[in-house]
Amino acid sequence: MTEPDQNRRRSRVMRSRMPHIEQVSQAMFKLKTLESSELTEILVYGSYNNKLQAKCMLQSMAERYRLRQERGMLKLEEAMKTLDVGSEVSFQAM
Repeated sequence: MTEPDQNRRRSRVMRSRMPHIEQVSQAMFKLKTLESSELTEILVYGSYNNKLQAKCMLQSMAERYRLRQERGMLKLEEAMKTLDVGSEVSFQAM
């Protein structure tokens, strides 16, 4: 086996043993805030597998954030009921 072939083989072996976080770091993100809303467009550049991993991580983070916000609003409503403050004010989860 020639030296370039050995290097390619070593490179493939190293990639297969590379930790998940390092593989995901091989993707590039571009964030674009949309003018007419509070939404942000996220473009992911990288291999197909890295894009899928990045998508799963971002969706998971967004869901955790949404649930945390929802719990915070429920706690706030509960505290307001306890204090009997703003009985006619209602809050909506984001």
